[in-house]
Amino acid sequence: MKKIFLTMLLFSIAAAACADTSNKNKTFSRNAQDNSILEVKLAGANLKLFTVKSPEAKRKGLSGRDTIPNDGMIFFFDYPSPLAFWMKDMKFAIDIIWINADKVVSVTKNAQPQPGAKDDKLKIYSPAFYADTVIELSAGDADKYNIEAGSAFTIRRIIND
Repeated sequence: MKKIFLTMLLFSIAAAACADTSNKNKTFSRNAQDNSILEVKLAGANLKLFTVKSPEAKRKGLSGRDTIPNDGMIFFFDYPSPLAFWMKDMKFAIDIIWINADKVVSVTKNAQPQPGAKDDKLKIYSPAFYADTVIELSAGDADKYNIEAGSAFTIRRIIND
């Protein structure tokens, strides 16, 4: 009986900790603005990410840039959905990290630019599961930081607004 009680207690504590991280992430995502820099922890790595929130900024993303800002770019969406990204006007390859609440749900590695491709011929990238947050990193960073489905994600703070 004690073992069952202890198991239930530990499970409850773990669930509460996960809910706290998820709620904290939602609060930060609501407060961040376009061009904010967020400090996040992803799969144990501390990263500084350039924030994209407005519809215009989401459409543009990394298109037309020569390099990735800071350690990467983070996109927030209002609720988990079957998102789709493309590499329109991209100049370099990226890794796309798909997140729901506080866990990585899918990783797309080494998404390649398609220079000169018409919009209807561009490859569409989507996660295996619904996501509410997307992070774009330089190609190879998912392997470098050991990011995989199930990896933890926490927003630590907004560095600037």
